[in-house]
Amino acid sequence: MTPNPATLDDYVTIIGYSEKGAENIEIDVLDAQGNKVHTYLAATDASGDFNYGFHVDLAPGQYTVNVGSPSMTRSTKKTLTVTAAKTNTTASEAGSEMPVTNSTVTTTTTPVGITPAETTSTPSGSLVVSSKPVGASVYLDSVLVGTTPLTLNAVSPGAHTVEIRSPGYLPCSIGITVSEGKATEISPEMVKSPSSLPLSPLAAVFGCIIGALCIIAVRSHRK
Repeated sequence: MTPNPATLDDYVTIIGYSEKGAENIEIDVLDAQGNKVHTYLAATDASGDFNYGFHVDLAPGQYTVNVGSPSMTRSTKKTLTVTAAKTNTTASEAGSEMPVTNSTVTTTTTPVGITPAETTSTPSGSLVVSSKPVGASVYLDSVLVGTTPLTLNAVSPGAHTVEIRSPGYLPCSIGITVSEGKATEISPEMVKSPSSLPLSPLAAVFGCIIGALCIIAVRSHRK
């Protein structure tokens, strides 16, 4: 689990592996009193590995992160420490380094080569992803960002690739273009993997016929 300690709006990633047979991993975040404040569901791959991340929106303090599954015999507990966000040093904190006058002291730092009029915030858009089935893993430009349904803010404008994966379904890759100040929404319906589809009755009948013919041919050859 990293980073740990974390601050508000940090993106915490949990990586691990589960016992065989566990298709999903439940991640519970509990406060100091044992109250559940968040529950996340992470999908596992064929080998049982999982990789899940979430944004920290918790008050400073100690939290217990319980990772497990009803189908598993064991669970893992980790302690997540959330610290207060860093703040800029004020004039009163600077002490003798800044002169004290009766007027308000305002300090403005401007990057070299950019005038104050040219300094602007970074433009961004948002991305809203849902899927059928829900709980699918979402990758933005090959980076795992969460599971559906999912809303991502502060996505840089421009072209991106969204890939959606879920056990038993074919991966879905979608090219999108995010516009500044606008929400881009996608809601694909995933297609089941051929290996997970049940055998049709007609295919089963043909399989029985072919098997019977093979047995007859072997017996004829022995005679």
